[in-house]
Amino acid sequence: MAKVHCGQGSLKENPAGIGTRETLDQWRAFDASWKEFHVIVPERCLEEAEKSARDNLITVDRWWYLDI
Repeated sequence: MAKVHCGQGSLKENPAGIGTRETLDQWRAFDASWKEFHVIVPERCLEEAEKSARDNLITVDRWWYLDI
């Protein structure tokens, strides 16, 4: 699910979506298109999501996590 507001792009990801081709394609598109790119993930998935972005040369401006 993508949320877009105020010139920023943000994506809220569930654990099953992290690292999938679809998610990485969305992250690449947001990385290339927005002034700021934020990703929201469950806290337990933060490290995996950050590694996935790094490994795929995707720049995330801010990481957010939920304690769920």
